[in-house]
Amino acid sequence: MTRKFTVFFLLFLFLGPLAAESFREANLKRLGTLGFRVAPSLPVRSDRTLRPKDEIVARLQALRSYVLWVAAPSADKAEPFRKKIFQGGQKKWLTAKELEVFQLEQPEAREKYIDQIGWEMENMWALGWVLGFETEPALSGQFQGDLARELVFKFSARNDFQMRSLSEVIAEEDLFYCAHNAVRSAQLGKETLPEGMDPLGEGGCIHERRHGLTWCLSPGVSWDDTDLST
Repeated sequence: MTRKFTVFFLLFLFLGPLAAESFREANLKRLGTLGFRVAPSLPVRSDRTLRPKDEIVARLQALRSYVLWVAAPSADKAEPFRKKIFQGGQKKWLTAKELEVFQLEQPEAREKYIDQIGWEMENMWALGWVLGFETEPALSGQFQGDLARELVFKFSARNDFQMRSLSEVIAEEDLFYCAHNAVRSAQLGKETLPEGMDPLGEGGCIHERRHGLTWCLSPGVSWDDTDLST
């Protein structure tokens, strides 16, 4: 073993854990300031890998087609998005449950799912952020308004995504992992969320944003099999 290799190996051994402790410390401080109470035993997971950029882009754009298929005001306006799924190669990036919606007549799909596509848009926010969408996923509220329109109608239709660094994504996923832990505790009746935060509504948004971030750090794992334990 050369001296140069030994130096780099030792730096990896000692600086790796320090870096992990650093982003966890910053995340806990940020969450604590907001009123989240996170279990102190939550493990730090710094040894992660990003899945390929083209897979993240494909999932984002398939979700875009799904959302616009459901939200379109008429079947004629919706049909191009179904074509993107079945003729444009996006089918493999949707779950079996999502694909079932495309088997319905579009007016029926709109009637049944228009009030539920917000969850997919929360997923899109996380995926879009990994791919360079400027606005960081929030730790409260729902994804809606001009920001949602910007992501769904403009950003997600692009082809020139600039993916964030692995270290950025690891730190952000850890932030939502910790927040999700507080959400789960609140759903069990504990007082672990900021005052006034709904553990089901807003907590569900945190869950979906965390799902997108964790999936990006789970190469080879399907969307439905993403480990969302806390």
